[in-house]
Amino acid sequence: MTSQEVIANLPDDLDMSHAVEMAEYAVRYKSTCYIIYQNKQVSAKSLLGILSLCIKGEAKLRVMCEGEDEEEAVRGISGYLANMR
Repeated sequence: MTSQEVIANLPDDLDMSHAVEMAEYAVRYKSTCYIIYQNKQVSAKSLLGILSLCIKGEAKLRVMCEGEDEEEAVRGISGYLANMR
C-alpha cells in the first residue's frame, strides 16, 4: 500500500464537474484507490463517494492506493489533485 498527502487545488468547494473529473482520472489505474479527507475514506473511482467528502477549497487530502500500479496511481492522482484548477 502506498499513500501520499496532497493539497487539492480547487478554486472553490468541490462541484460535480470536478468530482466527475477526479473519478474518471482514477479509473485509469488498476489499483484500488482511496481519497481520505477529514478521517473519511472513499473510493477515488466513486463519483458519489467523492461528492460525499464535501471537499472545501484547498483541502489537505491523502491518496492511498493498493495494487499492481499503486505507486504510479498515487503519483498520478496526487498530481492531478494538486493541479485541478
